[in-house]
Amino acid sequence: DTKKFETLYSSINTVSSTNVNKHIGILRKYRSKNNITFSHDKTKASLITVIFHSYISKNENELFTGHAGVLVPVKNNGYIFIEKISFQSPYQVIKFASKQQLNEYLMRMYDTEWGQNTSKPFIMENNNVLSCYHPVR
Repeated sequence: DTKKFETLYSSINTVSSTNVNKHIGILRKYRSKNNITFSHDKTKASLITVIFHSYISKNENELFTGHAGVLVPVKNNGYIFIEKISFQSPYQVIKFASKQQLNEYLMRMYDTEWGQNTSKPFIMENNNVLSCYHPVR
């Protein structure tokens, strides 16, 4: 459904704050208002999105999906994460023993701004913050 896709991946207005929890609340409210829902079946794949805060000016702030991938549980424990890093690169699959390892990988890749007026990126699994999310820097 094109409308849901555009809603899911469009940037949304947010507040001028470095507080990640404020941005998470705004994103969740936006998704709820726009009927973005996901399956609650933990045996199925889930959408992983890394959400970034863009600070243009005190009155111009946005949240946007900076990276996305699919997380698939594996029968013998662990997960595989399917992602595409760039247009010119092929899809890649990485196996992780835990979601904690996924968090470490994604935050080391994408938490690259220091001393900016932006919040840290945060990781969503479907409509919820990744259960073990935490900044690593």
